[in-house]
Amino acid sequence: MRSLLCSGNWGDIRENTVAQLFCDWTDFTSTSTPVNMSTPAKSTATGFVGIGLVGLADDLGVKLNNGRPGAMGGPDAFRQSLARYGTRNIPLFSGGLPRLVDFGNVVAATTSSDLQQDLKRTHQHIFQIVQFILSHRLFPIGIGGGHDLTLPMVRGVVDFFGQPFVGAYLDAHLDVRATIGSGMPFRILLEEKIVTELSCAGLDCFANSVDHQKWFTENGGKLSPAADIDWQDLDFVSLDLDVIDSAHAPGVSAPNPNGMNPNQIAKIVNLCGKSQRLKYFDIMEFCPPFDLDNRTGRLAAHLFCQFLAGWSSRI
Repeated sequence: MRSLLCSGNWGDIRENTVAQLFCDWTDFTSTSTPVNMSTPAKSTATGFVGIGLVGLADDLGVKLNNGRPGAMGGPDAFRQSLARYGTRNIPLFSGGLPRLVDFGNVVAATTSSDLQQDLKRTHQHIFQIVQFILSHRLFPIGIGGGHDLTLPMVRGVVDFFGQPFVGAYLDAHLDVRATIGSGMPFRILLEEKIVTELSCAGLDCFANSVDHQKWFTENGGKLSPAADIDWQDLDFVSLDLDVIDSAHAPGVSAPNPNGMNPNQIAKIVNLCGKSQRLKYFDIMEFCPPFDLDNRTGRLAAHLFCQFLAGWSSRI
C-alpha cells in the first residue's frame, strides 16, 4: 500500500485545531487489526471506529474533458486550510470527535504515453486504497481532485460491502458524459448498476444538455431539489464544490455564477455526518490556483467540520 500513497502536506498547524487530531495512517495501522475482507463490515456507521481521510490528488480527468487544471492540488490546499481554521473546543463538538487518520494522497499513474490508461490505473489505485481504509473500520472521506475519482471510491466501497448503493450528489453538472474524463462518473455508476438509486441536486440549468438530462432520468437518475432528498437515508454523498456560487467558491474547476449558498450546503453536510447509514462522503473539484483569499479552502474546511459536528452529535 505504501507505493500507492504519499504523505499529505499540512503546512503549519495552528494550536487547538481539528487538524492537530489527525494521525498518520502508518501509526494507526501498526496498532490496529484489519477486519476480514471477505466479511463485509456493519452496514451502519456505528461499525466505524473513526474517519480515514484520503487525498485524491489527480486532475487528469479534468484535462481530458478540456477543463481548467489545478484540482490535483486540492487535497493539500484543503489540509493547509483546515490546519489554520477555527478551534476544536466548541459546543458543536461536545459529543466528542472520532479518531481521525490521514492516509495522505493517492499516487497518480503517469506514463505520458496513454492518458486514458493512466486514468484507469489511477482508478485502480484508489479502489485498493479505499478498501484498505475500510478494512481498518474507518469511514472514508475523499478530498479531490477531479470528480471522476468519486467513481473508484464508490466502486471500492460497494465492493467491500457487497451490495449496490443508494446515493446522491451535489453538483452543477450531471457528469454523465460518454467520454472518458471527469464528466463520466455517474454515468458509469448507473450503467454498471453500482447504484440502484441516484439523485442529483444543484444543477446549473445552462450547463447541462437536454441529451444528458434525458439519459440521466431514463437510466434511473432523479433530478431533485436539495430539500426533497433525505440526506440521512443514503449510502454515499458526493459534494462537487462547483455547486456553490462562485462568489463563495471561486477555486473550482468550473465556477458557478448562480450556485447554492454555503449555509444550504453546510446544513446538508451536517445531516450527512449524523447519518447512521452513510458509508462514504467526498468533497471534490477544489482547484486552488483559482481560489481568492483562500475563500474556497476555508469553506471546504468549514464543511468538513460541519460533517464532524454531525458525527459528534451521535457519539
